[in-house]
Amino acid sequence: MKDIVKKRLTLEAAIRTAIEKNEFILHYQPKVSLEDSSRIALDDFGTEYSSLA
Repeated sequence: MKDIVKKRLTLEAAIRTAIEKNEFILHYQPKVSLEDSSRIALDDFGTEYSSLA
């Protein structure tokens, strides 16, 4: 449990710092239905901790 909390706090701090420094970038790709072109999901890119965050 402590590891999960520590990872979350570390990630939150990294995101806050990146936002403050205007370095936060979000990459995603929508999954689209071929039948009706509706969005059905979103995929994110990168690893758990990006070098940008």
